[in-house]
Amino acid sequence: RAYIKWYGGDKVVNRLIGLVPSNKGTSVYGLGTLAGLDRPNSLNAALLQDYADRHNYESLPQQLAGSPFLAELNDGGMTASGVKYTVISTRYDDVVTPYTNAFIQEAGVENITMQNMCALDHTDHFGFTYDPVAFQVVLNTLAPDHASTPVCVFVPGYAQ
Repeated sequence: RAYIKWYGGDKVVNRLIGLVPSNKGTSVYGLGTLAGLDRPNSLNAALLQDYADRHNYESLPQQLAGSPFLAELNDGGMTASGVKYTVISTRYDDVVTPYTNAFIQEAGVENITMQNMCALDHTDHFGFTYDPVAFQVVLNTLAPDHASTPVCVFVPGYAQ
């Protein structure tokens, strides 16, 4: 979305498909708030930023709900005209919490919760790119003229 908003992507991107994206950031199960990471001037936020800067993990503090990065990215709307948006998430996301923070609540955006399509699918954040049901949804979105109904199969959560 940053490419689309700030770097001219709105002129060349036709469709964005987000797989468990942190569009509104993560609460880290509330731990971010508890540790004060959602307050940019707190000591813990400064320590996290320092760690991220030294280890090339700039996206860590950027993905926290309420981060300055996300506030700027989402300011004025989360979509660009002419770009079609599909967001696919899972109730079992263990990175983007709550999982609904993946969704973009704007006109024309298709938000899909995997378990509404297949209750047997327990894929979490890390296993999502390997999920056969999500894969079929992506194929259907990219080639709607050749779409087929995803086969609902049991998919366990990713063992970490």
